[in-house]
Amino acid sequence: MKLFKGLLLSSCLLLSVTAAKSQAQIYINEILAGNSADSMDDFQDWDDWFELYFPPGQGQAVYNLANHYVSDDPMNLMKYQIQDDDESTIVSNQHKLFWADKDSIQGSLHVNFKFSSEGEGLYLTMPDGTTILDSISFGLQVDDISFGRECDGCPDWIFFNNTTPDEPNAEVVQEGELLFINEVLSMNTSTAHDESNDNDPWIEIYNPNDYQINLAGYWLSNDVGVPLQYQIPNTNPYFSIIPANSFRLLWCDNEALQYTNHMPAALDAGGGDLVLTSP
Repeated sequence: MKLFKGLLLSSCLLLSVTAAKSQAQIYINEILAGNSADSMDDFQDWDDWFELYFPPGQGQAVYNLANHYVSDDPMNLMKYQIQDDDESTIVSNQHKLFWADKDSIQGSLHVNFKFSSEGEGLYLTMPDGTTILDSISFGLQVDDISFGRECDGCPDWIFFNNTTPDEPNAEVVQEGELLFINEVLSMNTSTAHDESNDNDPWIEIYNPNDYQINLAGYWLSNDVGVPLQYQIPNTNPYFSIIPANSFRLLWCDNEALQYTNHMPAALDAGGGDLVLTSP
């Protein structure tokens, strides 16, 4: 009887260790919900994508994602089941890229749903269909700007001007970016209105480059002596992106909490200085 209990206890411990190993932490690491010219899949299509990351230090060199589920619908976590094939394994400290193109017939790394640039969620679930390994909800997205963890596996999420599919997450300032303070209106009564229909003073920034630029990270100041007065936040690229050869109005209304194109400063109708500094 004691021998039976000992064998039973050993079996339970073995099952517990096996279960613990099977539930290693896999992270949703980066998402691109609007791919217009970022990167092409193996069929030369510009499809949305998401990246999974398997951090080191979990006692496993390889993790098999076979039979796990990914979904963009919290009410249907079993929307797409990852196939058990040569593509289903992920190596420690490495990434696995999936294409959200609603074309799973192209292979196991192509899931049966697409992302909405208006915002939604992504869920990674264990083979039991109920245990969520990781999830993320995201809001309004902009083409070719990814949303990802600030570094691989880090808790904070930011927007990346330079996407990093299958590579470590890191923001890089592109060399040679050129921007101009193009026009200023310190007294606005009727020329233009912001998202709240207010006629506020504004600054116009011109992007003469042949590629879009995200103003997030740039500094704006109305004091030459203090050029790093206000840094445009990296929280909503929809309001900080300037398309190629285009313009962006920045509202100087002391209402920076509205959107990322609103500055916590006013313009002096009597004159003054403006300084735009790169990140």
